[in-house]
Amino acid sequence: MSTQATAVKIIQVPMSQALLEAVTRYAEQQKESRAAFIRRALERYLAELREQEMEEAYIQGYRRIPEEVSVGEVGAKLAAMVFSEEKW
Repeated sequence: MSTQATAVKIIQVPMSQALLEAVTRYAEQQKESRAAFIRRALERYLAELREQEMEEAYIQGYRRIPEEVSVGEVGAKLAAMVFSEEKW
């Protein structure tokens, strides 16, 4: 692994006192540092944004090239067959 891949940058992020206190409180509850808590929160938020982007791309793709009705009908029939065999 290259040193560039593991390089850590330190940044300053201005935030309100109330936000800082909330971050501190929750980080302590999770038994982690504020920095680790903030990193984890940002990673989750970025993953959420990526998921939203992929969902939007999926929707736009179907708007550009709509699914044929027959494909949807076949999918519905297959789903009905699978669900009828499930032991709920």
